[in-house]
Amino acid sequence: MTPSRRGMPGHLNPSQMSIIICELRKRGMTPKELAQEFQVTERTIYNWNNAPLVPPPRRRNRPLGRRPLVNAEGQHAIFEWLLDDPTRRQEDAAKHFSELWSIRLSQQVVSLYMQKFDFGLVDTN
Repeated sequence: MTPSRRGMPGHLNPSQMSIIICELRKRGMTPKELAQEFQVTERTIYNWNNAPLVPPPRRRNRPLGRRPLVNAEGQHAIFEWLLDDPTRRQEDAAKHFSELWSIRLSQQVVSLYMQKFDFGLVDTN
């Protein structure tokens, strides 16, 4: 059962190794023998033995990236404000809504919000 390379086989995670190590320990193998068999230290064998049988869940409950400065209603308000007067610029919108809502809003952020509406990523109805 000697692996071709040193350490835990690449296709097994620590919880799977924990199951294998527990089974081999039940059959009478000592941590020292297991360490020699898998070409790792005894400490690694103890770590594998103490690993949880079920790996912890990944934390993907929240969306990735930064939280938007302005919610969807605010983004829609910026979009409508710019459409009302074609002479208004994104810089004007940033200044106007920064003062109105007491937040720091840049032209780049307004540009990103405009792109969302231009590409139909946000419902304008």
